[in-house]
Amino acid sequence: LRLVIMGVIKGYRMNGLEALLYLNGNRNAYKLGYQGVEFSWVLEDNILTRRAAENYGGKIYKTYRIYEVRI
Repeated sequence: LRLVIMGVIKGYRMNGLEALLYLNGNRNAYKLGYQGVEFSWVLEDNILTRRAAENYGGKIYKTYRIYEVRI
């Protein structure tokens, strides 16, 4: 299963809501027959999401970066 977006509004972060989203999302995915979940498009500087994925047993295997160049 691929999750393209997963987040909590800034004022509600760091209080356990993220963990509940991950846990319930994973449980429901397994019930539907999925064997794993991929968090895609997590930017390199999105430390909170990267840390949450790693704490949940995830492994970072790609790095996305955004570059800016004046044209």
